[in-house]
Amino acid sequence: MAKIPDSCLRVINSLQLSECFRARKDDADSRLNQTYQALLQRIGNAYRSSPEKKDLLKSQLKNAQRQWIYLRDADCELMAFEAEPGSQAHEGNVNQCVTAATQFRSRQLREMSSQLTPQEMIEQ
Repeated sequence: MAKIPDSCLRVINSLQLSECFRARKDDADSRLNQTYQALLQRIGNAYRSSPEKKDLLKSQLKNAQRQWIYLRDADCELMAFEAEPGSQAHEGNVNQCVTAATQFRSRQLREMSSQLTPQEMIEQ
């Protein structure tokens, strides 16, 4: 996971604030990647006896994740519209939005994982 600097506990200037927004975004992204990889692993284990279903579900998840990233990034650019592109304000707004959306997506993927029933249990 990305390390959030201790200086984020006592921000005193806009440069530190920008660095903290970036660090939080990187941390959320790292956590999402771990959750995503764990879900792929869980799918592999749950559908071990049905390779076709396993491959289809993994493919659908990968496609959904790519589309979600595209939507997240577009939405966050839209949320930061008023700030001058390339400015600290723009970057901060985008990073805050990406962090919140990414944390939400991590929760969604954990929920998907918790609802995944091993294929062997369904076939009994």
